[in-house]
Amino acid sequence: MNKNLMIFGMAVLLLSVGLSGCIEDPFEGTWTDGILEVSYIPEVGGICITELTFTSGTVDIAIKVGNKIITKATASGTYETEGNKLYLHLSTGVTFSFAYRFDTEDEKDVLYLDGVKFTKV
Repeated sequence: MNKNLMIFGMAVLLLSVGLSGCIEDPFEGTWTDGILEVSYIPEVGGICITELTFTSGTVDIAIKVGNKIITKATASGTYETEGNKLYLHLSTGVTFSFAYRFDTEDEKDVLYLDGVKFTKV
């Protein structure tokens, strides 16, 4: 193998590995102040996501159950995006899908999930 070609290949490999660590995940962090209803039970009320924390490819969510906050719970899982869709794959086996977009309001980062606004802490 040509020595110059081998050096070039190593340089490309090192550059690609180095750059992969520089790409920021726009979801990274904790997002609050939203109430996103994901289900409804007539006797109880809405099941809503109230907080999301994204960390290194995983997500933790806080859930409110009922109109009067009957209980608060959390769930964990992974997430992925495809186009403008965010998929939350929870460890319970449930997957949620939301349209998402990012914005900035009053110098704060904002994430909209199906039109519901969450603010980054």
